Amino acid sequence: MSALSNTCPEAVTSLNLSQEIIRTEYTTNITDDVFEEAQSDSSPNFNDEYLSKVIEHTELIQKTLDGSRSVTRLNKDSIKKSLEEIRRSTQHLHDQVKNILCHSTLSAENKTVSIIKNTIREEFEKLTIKPHQTTARPQQDIIHPPIIPAELQSYASIVKTKKTVEKSVIPITKPALIVTTKQSVSSSQETVNAWRKSVQFKNHTFAPAEVKKVSNYKLRVEFDNQEQRDEILEAINKPDSLVSAEIAKKLKPMVILKGIFKDTPVSELNDIIIKQNPKIKDLINTPEDLTYKFIRNNKNQKLYNAVFMVTPHIWRAIIELQKVNIDHQRVHAEDHPAFLQCYKCMKFGHTKKHCTEDIIICSHCSSNSHTYRDCPDKKDHNKINCHNCTEHANKYKLNSDTKHSATSLHCPRVLKQIEICKNKTDYGYQK
Repeated sequence: MSALSNTCPEAVTSLNLSQEIIRTEYTTNITDDVFEEAQSDSSPNFNDEYLSKVIEHTELIQKTLDGSRSVTRLNKDSIKKSLEEIRRSTQHLHDQVKNILCHSTLSAENKTVSIIKNTIREEFEKLTIKPHQTTARPQQDIIHPPIIPAELQSYASIVKTKKTVEKSVIPITKPALIVTTKQSVSSSQETVNAWRKSVQFKNHTFAPAEVKKVSNYKLRVEFDNQEQRDEILEAINKPDSLVSAEIAKKLKPMVILKGIFKDTPVSELNDIIIKQNPKIKDLINTPEDLTYKFIRNNKNQKLYNAVFMVTPHIWRAIIELQKVNIDHQRVHAEDHPAFLQCYKCMKFGHTKKHCTEDIIICSHCSSNSHTYRDCPDKKDHNKINCHNCTEHANKYKLNSDTKHSATSLHCPRVLKQIEICKNKTDYGYQK
């Protein structure tokens, strides 16, 4: 519609024609002949033909895009046809508005102009189409589909859908064995070969759920239940076996409760959680099943986060609940992978208290002259650089992304540590 402002000197210069027409200080005076011509049967009708075409084909494009994962040749052709129809209809609208405005003269009072202004404003307001007001249809219905507004989702339905997705990704830790060769090997494949020669699953009624290569050329072999694991453990630990096996040891999982009021004493958290959350209380057999470990700072200085070590079945119950009652609050709960990162050297496996490095590294800019707390560029996102990813890229000659903090949960090195930690954690399993 911007072409309209370049065609007629008296026309407005804004893209939003309806608003500019109302704001103009001039009123227009149109002859009866011109007005009758604009409203005659031989001329396009603002309300019916061309406006409806614009709306129809605009929504058709929206539906074609929303209803397809990829833009096929058929969809491209349909979109091109719709765009051409929109251009044609818009040109007719433009010609009629130009015809009215360009034949106008100044006048203080003119009822006809007032009618035209209101008509143009109303019709342009109708052209404002929001994406959520349309719904996708199958690809074959691309020629003049009916306009059917999509039903808007409620907030409750969105939250419910989100919770369902989150619950579906709760990890399951299956019973497992750690398999090691009795003779030294130089690759994990040699361990796999020795494992296959030592155990013949054709003599059993099951097969391993998964076999994973782990550090030091060892294997982690998972089973669907403890009975299967114990049966293979007995079969494998024989004098003539090429490998030995032991039950995989696992760490207890941890949860973090976020946003607890600071006036809630840490020493009372265990008792409050047990008394105020019946579903958690019913799963506790010993005091060690729910153990407070440490606190973490919250972004809100009036709140704090608390980390607990729990048994696998309690962990699963808390993660599924997502909320834990603590006095007047229902605080958010989530998994807390127990990986360690030093805030002095940015390495993993230890904390600042036990760091033996002589240098300090800034987690923001990777400088070795200051910490993050004293970083002069902490608000400059252009200076951000991950020390660990930079070292990794230099070591293996990679062109990887380093433009993030060394403590970011999006950092590949941090994500790797989280994955390792989760592999060592017992999240429980279903029989």
